[in-house]
Order: sequence, then structure tokens, then C-alpha cells
Amino acid sequence: MEVCFVTSLFSDNYKISDKPIKFKKNEDYDYYLFTNLDKNKFDTSWEIVNIFNDEKNFSNIKHNVIRSRYPKFMFWQYLKEVMKKKYDVVFYCDCILYPNSDVNWKKYGDIILKSESGIIQSLHFLNNTPYDECDFIFKERKETEEDMI
Repeated sequence: MEVCFVTSLFSDNYKISDKPIKFKKNEDYDYYLFTNLDKNKFDTSWEIVNIFNDEKNFSNIKHNVIRSRYPKFMFWQYLKEVMKKKYDVVFYCDCILYPNSDVNWKKYGDIILKSESGIIQSLHFLNNTPYDECDFIFKERKETEEDMI
């Protein structure tokens, strides 16, 4: 089973962005961080994929929060069409997190492949409801109140 992990980080400035860290990887899997930032600024185990200049997918998207949603929900298309990669299962996680190398991710891949929807999702580790998530986003200045309405 071919397994891949993806995350995304889009910001106007690396200094004010979240900082993905180095972590122990399982060599059987691929790990991609999609970003618009200079890959030389990162010190992480993720393989940095700069997609800022991808005109086909991003030419009309100016807002970084919306840009970050593309890898979250459309990573399969980018992996397949642009990177020419094919995976049986792709996991997304926030960039401040990382996949635990001791977890049997292929077991979760089997669950995904057997499910009717083709996806599984866990609750956010900090927020219990969509309202909690909105409060967190606003508090951490990830989004403006005007853009959230």
C-alpha cells in the first residue's frame, strides 16, 4: 500500500507562521509540506513543495487561508497531475503536528479503503465544536472576523 502524508503552510512571512519541526519518519511513507514560502527557511523532516507559482491552481487565489485549503482538500489532484505520484491513501495533518512513526498507518489505510466515503477524520485535539475552532482561529489571528462572517 502506497501511503503519503501532506500538510500545508501559507503565510506572508515565515517569521510569523507556524513552525513545523523535525520528526522521526517511517521510510515506507512520503511526507510533503505544501507552501508558498522559501523552502530554505524550513528546518523540518517534511519534504517542502513550493506551489506558490502554480498558475493553474493558484492564479486567482490571493488569500493564504484559502490557499492552504487547496492541499488540504485537493492534494490528491496535485499529487497525481503535477507531481505524477499515485498513492492508495493520503493523510492530511496540520503543520504543527506530524505523523507518529510508530503507528501502523496501513491499518488506517485499510479502514479508509473499505469505507463507503473513502475518508476518516478525528476530532481536533484542541477544539470540540466548530464554534471552538472559530474562536481559536480568531484568537490566534489566523483569520479576520470580517473574513469569517
